[in-house]
This record gives sequence, C-alpha cells and structure tokens, in this order.
Amino acid sequence: MKKKYLLILEFAGTGFSGSQKQPGRRTVQGTVEDALAKLEGGRPVPVRFSSRLDAGVHAEKLPGLFESHCRFGCRDLKRRLNLILPEDIKVVSIRSVHDGFDPRRDAKWKRYAYRISSLEKPSPAASSRCWWIKRPLDVRTMRLAAAKLSGIHDFNNFVSTGGGSTCSVTELYRISVSARKGLLTIVFKGRNFYYKMVRNLTGYLVETGLGRIPKDDEPFSSSRGRQKFTVPACGLTLEKVGY
Repeated sequence: MKKKYLLILEFAGTGFSGSQKQPGRRTVQGTVEDALAKLEGGRPVPVRFSSRLDAGVHAEKLPGLFESHCRFGCRDLKRRLNLILPEDIKVVSIRSVHDGFDPRRDAKWKRYAYRISSLEKPSPAASSRCWWIKRPLDVRTMRLAAAKLSGIHDFNNFVSTGGGSTCSVTELYRISVSARKGLLTIVFKGRNFYYKMVRNLTGYLVETGLGRIPKDDEPFSSSRGRQKFTVPACGLTLEKVGY
C-alpha cells in the first residue's frame, strides 16, 4: 500500500535549472525523482513541490510530496536518500502525511530572503548566495517603500509574464529590510507569491534605495506599469513554508 510522504529539501540553486523538471536540464525535481526511483527498484516516483523556483534560486526548506511503497522508516529513508543525492542537495526531514495533504494548497505562508552585498568585494564563499551591488543603498528609504508594499494588493505591476497565472492578488504579511556588516537582507513573508514577484519587488526596493524612484511613488497604480528591473536569482532563497 502506498503512503504519502512530505520531504523538506535544502539546496544550492546555482547548479540547477530551477525546481521543476525540464527535458535535457538538471533540475531539483528530476534529481530527487531519480534518487527515489533507485530506492523503488526503478519505478518512477513523481514529486510535487509547494513552490516553483527559478533557475539559480536557493532553498533552505522546500517541501515536496511523493507517494511510495517504501519499506523503510522515515529516518532510514532520509539517510538512504542523502547517500544517493549529490552534494548540492540535501533532505532535511521526511514525515508521513494524510492522503488529502497538498503541499501547495495547504500552505499558510511562505518566507523568502533576498541578500545583497555592499562590501568592496564579497567573499568567494558568500558570492554565490548574494547579489553584489557596487553603489550604496539608502536603507531608510527602502524601509519606507517596503511599508507601502505590505498588506492585500493586486501585485500585477510586480508579476512577470510567463508564469501561467491570471490572478495577481495576494497578501504580504511582512517585509523587513536589515543591514549588518555590509550585508543587506530583505525578507518577504506572504500568503503566496507569483512568477518572479519577489525578485521584481526587490528590484523596486533597490531602485528606491538608489534614488531612481521618487519617495511619493504609488507602486500599485495602473499608470505606473510593470516593474522593469528584476534582480538576479543568485541572491534569493526560499527560507520556509508554513502549514
């Protein structure tokens, strides 16, 4: 009898062409499904994730759901998967879930962090997990702009085309902007996020911090149009999904 399992993944997105399987490309889904198939004697084991991540985006806790005839306990299954998976992806935890569980629909919130280095030169170890910007940012102005973005809004101006969704209304519970020792971190916590929404919102805050957007700008005005500057994927990390 098949059981449903929820696994939580951590990975460095640099070596993946996104989370979803694509023909001829190395993806998180393809890598995990290949590892699960080895434990199932070659039988395919589809995995569904709570979020679709772009190429280069990292994750600390990405939930994924799969069904298996697995004869191992969750702890043993986690150990065996981690022995098979490559070094840039890790199973953080595995637990069994009820039949009706859906990793996307049942999510109550998601939290992303975008990291920007303003050092003269970031360390090589950190450079793959942040975006290096060579001009100083006005953090206070960015915090004021972030306050305008929180709440329930139509985020159409910050959703890139190509995501497949016709709806762009959602709620951002919180946006925080913090700076410490040359590292600026913007944290977004919300109900759900649309295609490239976090990277476009970050681009808006960066342009505000550089003085390119006036302080009285109305971000959701239809006359404003779509955000044209999207920050690179390298600085974005999915931190956690809450259920």
